[in-house]
Amino acid sequence: MYAAETALTVPILTSLRVPESFYSMAWLISPILGFFLQPIIGMWSDTCKCRWGRRRPFILAFAIGAYIGVALLLNSSDLGVLFGDPTSPGTVPYRAIALTAVGVTLLDFCADSADAPIRAYLIDTTNTADQERGFNIHAILGFGGGLGFIVGAINWPYIPMFYKEGGEFSIIFYVASLLFIVCSISTLTSVREEPLISSSSRDNGDTGNSNDDDQAEIEVDEKRPLLSLRRNSSRSYNTKGFVEIDPATVVAASIANADPANPAPVPTQAFEAELKQKAKLVKLGLMRRPAADENDDYDEKDNVTIKSMLISMVRMPPRLWKLMICQVIGWIGYFATHLYYTDFIATTVYNGTFEHGDDAGLERYKTGVTMGCWGLFLYSASSAIYAFCLERWLSEKFSLKTLYFLGYLVYAAGCVVNFFVHQIAVNIIMCITFGMLVVSLNTLPYHMLSQFHADETYKNRDGSKRGIGVDCSLLNSCYFLGELIVAVSLGPLLEQTGVNYCMVIGAGFTLFGNLCMFFLFYFKT
Repeated sequence: MYAAETALTVPILTSLRVPESFYSMAWLISPILGFFLQPIIGMWSDTCKCRWGRRRPFILAFAIGAYIGVALLLNSSDLGVLFGDPTSPGTVPYRAIALTAVGVTLLDFCADSADAPIRAYLIDTTNTADQERGFNIHAILGFGGGLGFIVGAINWPYIPMFYKEGGEFSIIFYVASLLFIVCSISTLTSVREEPLISSSSRDNGDTGNSNDDDQAEIEVDEKRPLLSLRRNSSRSYNTKGFVEIDPATVVAASIANADPANPAPVPTQAFEAELKQKAKLVKLGLMRRPAADENDDYDEKDNVTIKSMLISMVRMPPRLWKLMICQVIGWIGYFATHLYYTDFIATTVYNGTFEHGDDAGLERYKTGVTMGCWGLFLYSASSAIYAFCLERWLSEKFSLKTLYFLGYLVYAAGCVVNFFVHQIAVNIIMCITFGMLVVSLNTLPYHMLSQFHADETYKNRDGSKRGIGVDCSLLNSCYFLGELIVAVSLGPLLEQTGVNYCMVIGAGFTLFGNLCMFFLFYFKT
């Protein structure tokens, strides 16, 4: 669904005769909502006591929201006519434009927000040995996003059984819906979650439960959640694959603070067996090794709210500021080209147009959009391959800063080639550099953050300790801030310069990000 939005939003706006200066405004509201609501949603997910589990209710809600969004996006023209848009040539379908904007906002927000509970669902329902394998599969299944681009790349009207005059977007909706529903059901039914219940609710009315029922749930004391865990389970909310549990800490805390009235079994042998398996995750930055004097009841890392994020922004160490600046710059460079890529191919490479009466130009534009979708499929596939190589080999041979720098540099080179060379084969191959950048933005900064927290000198300006939960949320906010800046500014700029200059903007920002990286604090791996 997200792939369909990325590839087809600008062509849909073009078909609705929206001025080019307003294209980027379609993505304006979603990053604002994400910036303010994602930390709250994460906190709700951590404390959700639904009988269906903590994560699956949120995954289902976001899946429904994304489906409604893509339905509005791909069927906006037909729905606009249904609600009263004129059908005569040359008129502006305002209702269809409004439905498109609502669909993009809903789809973009739900697709971005769903990734966090999905990752947490993976962590909650797998043991330590399977978590690394799960993250590898999660990265490799970036190929799944490529299916969405393939759906947009196929000329469905030329297939007899799918032929519908002027209804290419509707056909794409039906095919994408089938894939989306199958994948959503598979995700939601793959593993049963164990629900969380508070000890206070148990005391008030659950005294009649059997021992088997007690063992089938994770009992959580709201005041001391860590000390009342009855089995090895992740309790943290995480959006980028960091695991916030440490078995040794759980065992030590349980022994030191054991409640004689409520003895909880401490599976020390199972924990010891997993400690060696955790070593590789710690090395790769996928798990943070807590400091020896770290308290488990530290509020900042357990309750990520808007207030805690704002306070942490004021108090954050200089090295985190530098990392966030590089992240925002990188996301600006990424969105500047990614959101306009299919339009760039259609107008610059194929000289297509949506002008009324120019049937040849319209056909070239549609061909350009389909070829752009094939390029984005290559981007999706290359990101999955690069993520696998990064974890398996590259992270052991190069420092995180070097890999981060190269991701930006290679992407800038690809943008420069796209700007000067308008050969479709070359332009599609350059999409490989898109995949390298997005993997660098989604993984390496969080590995660096893990190293920050492993350093005892990493503290707030006032000397207090920081929680990795809030810092992850701050890094996530860079994504929304970069998208917001592009949404506000890029449309009017490209209307004056031409859509091909999106490549210049992307290259310029990532090269500027390279310059900023020289000021990043360097940590020995």
